[in-house]
Amino acid sequence: MAALSLVGVIVFLLSLSRGIVAPILSLSATTREVAQGNFAAGRNIQPEGNDEVAQLAEAFKAMASSLDSTTVSKTYVDDIIRNMKDTLVVVDRTERIRTVNRALLRLLGYTEAELVDQPFSTISGSVPDEALRTQSVQATFETVYRAKDGREIPMSFSTGILKNAEGQASGMIAVAQDITLRKRQEKELKEAKVSAEAANATKSQFLATMSHELRTPLNAIIGYTEMMQEEAEDNGHDEYVPDLKKVHSSAKHLLALINDVLDLSKIEAGKMDLYIETVEVKPLIDDVVAVVAPLVDKKANRLSLNLGPNLGSIHADVTKVRQSLFNLLSNASKFTERGTITLDVYRIWHEGAEVFRFEVSDTGIGMNKEQLGRMFQAFTQADASTTRKFGGTGLGLAISRNFCQMMGGDITVESEEGKGTKFSIVLPVVVVDPKAKPAAAD
Repeated sequence: MAALSLVGVIVFLLSLSRGIVAPILSLSATTREVAQGNFAAGRNIQPEGNDEVAQLAEAFKAMASSLDSTTVSKTYVDDIIRNMKDTLVVVDRTERIRTVNRALLRLLGYTEAELVDQPFSTISGSVPDEALRTQSVQATFETVYRAKDGREIPMSFSTGILKNAEGQASGMIAVAQDITLRKRQEKELKEAKVSAEAANATKSQFLATMSHELRTPLNAIIGYTEMMQEEAEDNGHDEYVPDLKKVHSSAKHLLALINDVLDLSKIEAGKMDLYIETVEVKPLIDDVVAVVAPLVDKKANRLSLNLGPNLGSIHADVTKVRQSLFNLLSNASKFTERGTITLDVYRIWHEGAEVFRFEVSDTGIGMNKEQLGRMFQAFTQADASTTRKFGGTGLGLAISRNFCQMMGGDITVESEEGKGTKFSIVLPVVVVDPKAKPAAAD
C-alpha cells in the first residue's frame, strides 16, 4: 500500500513537471533569446491553452513581439540616417561626435571609427553659437567643414536641439549640405556684376565726353547757318535760304539727339540732378503746346487741350516736366496722321497724396502687347518697320520715364493696335529732391 502511494506521488510530480516546470523553463529560454537578439518575430511561444501559465506565455509573446518591432523600427531609422543624401552628425553636450552618416564620411574622407567619440572640432572649428549655446530649438546658417585632407568645404548648416527627459538640451543633431557650387556661382555672379557695372560706367563716361565734344561744333553750325540765312535774305540770295534751313534743321535735330544721349548717360551714371522750382501749371502747358504745335500741324492733326479746375502751381524740376510733356506730344504727333491728339491735365488725390495727372492720348497707329512690353527701353521703338518709317532713336520715352521717377512719379501707357495710345504722367504737386539734405533741426 505504501509502495502504491509512492508511485502515485512520483506520477503526480512528473505530471506537475510537464504542466508547470517545463513551460516555465521554455519561457526562460525564450527570454534569453530576446535578450541576445535571436528571437524570430512571429514565432510561437509554448505552452498554449487556457491555464495561468499559458496566459503568461501569451503576454510574454506580445511583449517579445513589441520588443522585436522596436528593434526593427530602430534598424529601419538607422538605415535611413546612414543612407540619406545630406550629411548628418549628432553631437552631445561635451561637443563630442556620437553619430555620423555615410554622406558625411564620403564628403570628408573619414571612416566612422575615426570620427565617433572625437571632438566636433575634428571636422569644424566648434559647435556654432547659434546651435547648442543659444539653446534654440532650430537654427539654420552657414559654416565650414574640414575634410581629412585639409580641404575646407562650405556647408549650409541646419541644427536641432536634442533634449533629455527633463527637457534640458542634451546634444545637437546637424544636417548640412555642401554649397561649394552655390558659393562658386555667387562669386562668379558678383564678379560679373562688378565687371558689368565698370563697363557701364565706362560707356556712360564715353557718351558724356563725346556728347560734350560734339555739342560744341554743332552749336557753332547752328549759329552760323542762322547768320547765313539772315545775310542771304538781306542780300537777295533767296535761292540759298532753303538749303541753309535744311542744314540748320538737321544740325538742331542732331543736337537734340546728342542731348538725349547725354541725359541718358547722366541718368545711368547717377549724375542727373534735379533743379526744383515753383511755377504755375497753366503757363507751363501753354509753352509746351506752342513748341509742339508745328509738329501737330505737320501731319494735319488737331490738338485738343482739357485743363481741370484749380491747377495752381507745381514744385518740381520744370525743365524735366516740360521735356517729358514735349516728348509725349511729339511722339503722339509722329505716329498719328489726320487724327486728334489730346492733352488732359488734372490736379487730383492719388493714393493719399495730391498729384498732377497729365494724359496724352492720340488716335494713331497704336501698339500690340509685345510692343508695349519694350516701350520704355532705351534705343528701342515698336519694331524695325516703325523705325524705318517714322525715324527716331527710341530715347525720348526712356528718358522721360526716368525723369518722372526721379521726381517721385511715373509714366504708364495704354494702347490698342490700330486704335491709338494714351500715356499718363503722374507727378507729386510738391516734388522732394531725393539727394537734398534734410534741414537741420533748430
